[in-house]
Amino acid sequence: MNNSHISSFTSHYNHLSQVLKNSIYVSQAFAPLENLENVDCKNEFQATWDTGATNTVVSPNVISTCKLLPFGMELVHHADGEVKAEKYLINLYLPNNLIVYNLPIICMNLFETDVLIGMDVITKGDFAISNFNGKTVFSFRFPSICLIDFVAMSKSQQLIPHENIGRNSLCPCGSGKKYKRCCGDNSK
Repeated sequence: MNNSHISSFTSHYNHLSQVLKNSIYVSQAFAPLENLENVDCKNEFQATWDTGATNTVVSPNVISTCKLLPFGMELVHHADGEVKAEKYLINLYLPNNLIVYNLPIICMNLFETDVLIGMDVITKGDFAISNFNGKTVFSFRFPSICLIDFVAMSKSQQLIPHENIGRNSLCPCGSGKKYKRCCGDNSK
């Protein structure tokens, strides 16, 4: 991921969602400053976020569409046991121009999605889910910039809707930073 600045996105659902999905793009792996003339264009796929998956997995459709070539094998543990799977390198383009460069992935048959985003991506930043008023919202930010601790927040202060927090007030996330420099930063 590019760590020169904070990148983030938020996905909204008009209902309580049991599955967190995004449209994402995948391309062959390349360094950010590499000449792009030899890289096939990025392709759009549906991705599901899975905190129970250790690593990111793609379907055979992604492999064939992006014309990916394997660089090795890996022993993969899953619900039905173990299997050897081919390893590939991709660039993963998340919403709002958040890019994971040179991400090692494996290929397996997936159901109802082309990409399963695992903890190898999720642990690179901050991942939060809320279900306020019967609507699911999830947000991802890279790099991690503050600790999100709901217990500490509820102990230290009464929860205040973000529209009632002053820009120069301490951020309710508990980071110790001013709200305008933390969760209230509109450039995310």
